[in-house]
Order: sequence, then C-alpha cells, then structure tokens
Amino acid sequence: MTITVSNNQTIVFNAATDTDTSFDFSGEKSNIQLTNLSTTKPVNLTISGNFGINHSNVLTFLKSNGVSLSKSSVTYTKKTDISVITLKNSSGQTLGTITSSGDSYGIGAIYPDSSSASGSLQVVATTNSNNELTVCFLAGTLISTPTGDCPVESLTVGDTITAYVNGSPITHTVSWAGKAVCTVKSNHPDDLAGWPVRILKNALSDGVPYKDMLITSEHCLFLDGKFVPVRMLVNNQTIFYDKTISSYTYYHIETDDHSVIMADGALTESYLDTGNRHSFRSSGTVVTLGGHPSKTWGNAAAPLTVDRAFVEPLFEKFSLRAQLLGLEATDHLKNVTEDANIHLIADNGTVLYPTRTINNQYLFVIPSHIQSVRITSRASRPSDVIGPFVDDRRYLGVCIGTITLSENNTIIPVTTHISDEPLSGWNKDVENGERWTTGSALLPLPVRNPNSIAQLSLDVKATFSYLTDTKQEKLSASAS
Repeated sequence: MTITVSNNQTIVFNAATDTDTSFDFSGEKSNIQLTNLSTTKPVNLTISGNFGINHSNVLTFLKSNGVSLSKSSVTYTKKTDISVITLKNSSGQTLGTITSSGDSYGIGAIYPDSSSASGSLQVVATTNSNNELTVCFLAGTLISTPTGDCPVESLTVGDTITAYVNGSPITHTVSWAGKAVCTVKSNHPDDLAGWPVRILKNALSDGVPYKDMLITSEHCLFLDGKFVPVRMLVNNQTIFYDKTISSYTYYHIETDDHSVIMADGALTESYLDTGNRHSFRSSGTVVTLGGHPSKTWGNAAAPLTVDRAFVEPLFEKFSLRAQLLGLEATDHLKNVTEDANIHLIADNGTVLYPTRTINNQYLFVIPSHIQSVRITSRASRPSDVIGPFVDDRRYLGVCIGTITLSENNTIIPVTTHISDEPLSGWNKDVENGERWTTGSALLPLPVRNPNSIAQLSLDVKATFSYLTDTKQEKLSASAS
C-alpha cells in the first residue's frame, strides 16, 4: 500500500497495528510520526518523493519508543541512490527499517569519498559536527516572552516569544528548539576556538544588556537595523571571550520566520537554519529527522553586515563607553613588527636564508637534490592586527608574484603556486598572478639536474604587519 502525503499533513504510524507501508511525499510541511515501536514487530517503511534535509517533510518518533540514536544508523549507497535508516534500541535490537530514495540526510556530503557511506543516526539527529560555526545562547540567557522573561533552556516547541518588527513587539511561536555541547579547542584562535563571548551588563547602553550575557562568537546582535556578529565587537573590556568556561551546553530557538528577539535586554536573532540543524539535539519529547530546507541570510529578519565601515564605529562606540565606565582592556598592547623574516625550509629540513635582495626580489641558493621548499615567514590575521571589526581572518604571510629557478644557465619559470589551488600553505585566492602565503607555503620545484646548485628567485609583491607574540606565531606557522 502506498500513501500519498500532500501539504501540511501529519500521519501517525502505529507500529503495533499498521502494516508495512510506502509513503510518497508530494507536498510540503508534512511528517510521519512513528509510535509503539517494538522489537517483536519491527516497522518496515519505504519513503519516496520530497523527503530529507532539503525538504520541509520530516520523520519523527517519540523518545519514549526507546530508539537509541547512537545504536541506530543511516546508510547511503551512491550506486542505487538509496538511504536506509535502521532504528535500534540501546541493546542493539532492531525496531525498524526505513528506506528512502536519494541521499535524504546528506551522508554523501559528510563522507564524500565513500561509495557506500554510513554513520550513526546521531550524525543527522543529535551530535555536533566539526568545522561548523555555532550561533547560540548559553544556559541562563533570558528570552523575552509575552508573559515575562524565560530561560532559553526552558523554551520548547509551541511556546510564544516576543519578536520585534520595525521596533514594535509582536508574538512569534517557537517552531524548533535545540541544544548541543561545545568543548573549547584552546589551540585555535580565540574566535574559532569556541570560547563563549561575555557581554557585560550595560555594555551596549544603560540597561542593555540588563545582566551579563553569554553567547557564541558568531551570534549576531541587532544594531542600527542590521545583524552584526559579536566576534567583531570584542573589545576585551566589556565584550570579551570568557576563558573561564571551557565546556558548555548552548541553546537556540527557531521561529517560522527568522526574528529579531530580545535576550537579557539586548536585541539579537533567533536561529537561522543555514544547514547545521543536525548539529543540535532537539528539545522536548520528539526527535525530528529531515527538516526544513536550509536558509540563507536572504531569509533573515534583517541584513547581516560585516562591513568595516558599519562595524568599526560600533566597536569604537562600545570601547569608549567601556572607558567611561572605568573598565580597562584585559589584553596587553600588541607587539607588531614589519619584519616578515622571509626564509626557506628545504624538504630535508635545511633552513635557507636569502643570499641577497634586490628591491622586492629575494634570491636563494638551492643545494642539489632539493625537490621542494617551504616559503616561510611570519604571518598574522588582519582581524588580529587591525581589529576584530575587520572581517578578514586569513593568515597573511607574504604575497608572492613571479618565481624562477636558475640552473645550468637555464631560467625555468615556477608557476605551481598560482596554478595548483589546493597547494599547502597558500591562501585560496590568486589575483593577477599573485598569491598570499599563510606563513609556511609549499613550493614544489621543477625536475632538478643531479648534483647541480640552483638559484631560486622570489618576487615578493607585499608583506603585512605581524604580531610577534609566541602564540600567534605558533598558530601562523601551523596555519598551512
């Protein structure tokens, strides 16, 4: 039997009484809810049509059914273009199998090199995935609702919160609530390590926020009609990374439409699902697999801006306010140098310094048998050297133009640095035959003549200003 599921339908599938069934999703915003799952009569479903992470049709099951997400799995086979979900309890016993057409949960993207990719169901339902930026509140953040402020961790689907449109309060309903756990990676730069950002009471204006506020670094504040990531406002006075918190649970809430909401008295944003919903554990008694289609900032309640011309005046405003409040910066003055310290490290570990420089041309003697070198220098990020209001978090070493290798009276152009995009230690963009290193850039050399000595010429088009503190130099050296 095949059941066609159209728009806005909820179908309750009772595994105790219903027979094996096929579902064809033809509409949007519908779901199948599985109930009474058991090992004595495992459910067997087939799903086709508009289903999975790219559609607003979903599969849900009650947690009371005893499904273990860690024991359960989802497998996608590219050859057949089929996904198979195997539901199991905590003892590993099968509760059911759901087969769906297509890569319903994006497993192929998570494991791109596998012809048959498989993972725990936590990959698409609960666990945090690596390399994703989190945009969330920490526990204790108070969200404005029509009946008063409510801790974010207490909000569930169906609760109402206060949103703001053109400055006027309206009521929105929570359509999704999620949480996840972050463990700080202290060897990363502060803005990428996962440290929460603490905004002190009164940091933005009198009573805003009305108590200390803790959010993740990518979370946006609503300021002068636009959303601004809080990482760009960190002044180490009233807005700073709280390094006393190395592990924490973070929360977010979603409304049907992205909203401007109030948290701890400050205007901020509700959750905007840009594709990382699977990083969270859903709150409440229902686990949802699949989900709404991913959104972009074009779907946001207000524009996102990282424009320095807009953000820097805000940064200066809050820094000046901090001074008026008598708060000094918690960090020390930056030690900056203009010396790039350009040298090479050969593939055998030998350090090679330039024999001479002519204007911006650096010349190095390359011993025999050396087949590759690393162009090594200091490196820093504009966001660290200039200020967090600069949304450029690339490590900039030196900008290299023309490279030649002279050997046995023959000059050989070297172009791998501008033709080989994924080359280790180079920034992505190539402009006008020039490319920035990240501080330790691999340069394969042309085939060498045995036992010959060569000269390598580097045309250094630009350098940068560099932080000299040990931590930053260590990070830049490993940025490749």
